[in-house]
Amino acid sequence: MSRKDLLDMVWELGKQSVEGTVIEIVDVELVKESGIDVLRVLIDKPAGVSLDDCADISRKMSVLLDQADPIETPYHLEVSSPGIDRPFKSEEDYGRNKGENVEVKLYSKMLNAKQFTGVLVQYDEESITIDISGEVLTIDRKNIAKINKAVVF
Repeated sequence: MSRKDLLDMVWELGKQSVEGTVIEIVDVELVKESGIDVLRVLIDKPAGVSLDDCADISRKMSVLLDQADPIETPYHLEVSSPGIDRPFKSEEDYGRNKGENVEVKLYSKMLNAKQFTGVLVQYDEESITIDISGEVLTIDRKNIAKINKAVVF
């Protein structure tokens, strides 16, 4: 099974484990840390993720993963919150954050900068538009290295 197929399968198992809840799967990755494979499943919900949420989804996913047995080598399952500054991964992330302050990091410079913070005004498959203190900037999505909700303290 290819890595992509494996991650797609784990994503689907994750969706099954959150069925009937307000929790959503926001990312799945398989990484090697200190010589150990770590299957990381990131979950989120509108009110924020609790430790109990992580433990509950971890138990449910463990059962589903044991039944499907998609990973041939030993691994550690980690279910956690992506944190307050999680990058946008889906169209739903963009939709949820329309009208909110976002931080955008670029691969290549625009207007002599690689990072902008502004209000997400519009988005589509090709670009996003942000308002930076009254100045409107349209950014090609192919040039976005990372976009997340701006954390303001």
